[in-house]
Amino acid sequence: MAEYFTGTFAGVKKPTPNSEEGVHRYVASQKLSFQLEPTDKGGVSQTVYNKRALNELPYHFINSNQFDMLKTECLCNYEWLLAKLCGCGIRNIFDDFYLAISIEPKDKDLNILLETFQLSRAVLEKDPQQLGSQLSGRLRSLIMKVSHCLSQNASTVHPTMHHQFFHQSHDASTILSIP
Repeated sequence: MAEYFTGTFAGVKKPTPNSEEGVHRYVASQKLSFQLEPTDKGGVSQTVYNKRALNELPYHFINSNQFDMLKTECLCNYEWLLAKLCGCGIRNIFDDFYLAISIEPKDKDLNILLETFQLSRAVLEKDPQQLGSQLSGRLRSLIMKVSHCLSQNASTVHPTMHHQFFHQSHDASTILSIP
């Protein structure tokens, strides 16, 4: 099911013994959100979030022991977190982090991101679009320390998932206001 929600099979034919070409799977791509056209002139388009994919994907990654995919596709992915926050709320994000940490309690990336979300909770409940600035501001010192260690060729460096996450937030689909 995780492959379904990531869109792995969208537009890809399934190989079969009876056909060299394979057969069409008829699987739609699973976008995180959709833009609805305004219903009246001068109206504003509305964003609708794919709540089923946002809620099911972490569950299926965890239950299929795809922990690295859980991190790269969901919990350490800025666009996914922003869509989940806007579509489902911060409580659902906490639930995903708690479930993942119950499986991998020593994962530094997830523990630091969970702590960052806990510190940002009040702001993100009021305005989910502040995700980028909240995470950038709260992770900036950690990112700078990691970058410095990498430039020094240090042998023990904190996981670089935050570095990737930091850059994703700056290349995001929303405008980012850095504190």
